[in-house]
Amino acid sequence: MGHGTKQSASRLDRGGDAGRLRGTLTASGSVAAGAVVGTIADVTHRPATTAISICRTSGSGAQITINTDGTITLGAALSAGQSVWLDGLTWDMT
Repeated sequence: MGHGTKQSASRLDRGGDAGRLRGTLTASGSVAAGAVVGTIADVTHRPATTAISICRTSGSGAQITINTDGTITLGAALSAGQSVWLDGLTWDMT
C-alpha cells in the first residue's frame, strides 16, 4: 500500500482542541449496518473532517465513523445483546 500525499492536520497544527470517543455500546435491539448509533449534539465538539476507525464487535470488527454533522455510524449489523468496543478515536474539533 502506498502512503498518501496529503498530510493530516494535528491538534498543534490547527491550534484547536481535540475530541475523543471510547467505550462500549450494547444493542438493545437489532441494528442495521450503517445505522446511526449516536450523535454529538454540541456543534463545537464535532470533528472538523470525518473521523474513521475500526472497532471490535461481538461478531468481529467494524468501521465506526464520526461525521461532520455529529452522527456516529457503525458499518456492521448487530443483534440485540451484541456489543461494540472502541478503544479510542481522536479527532480535531471544529
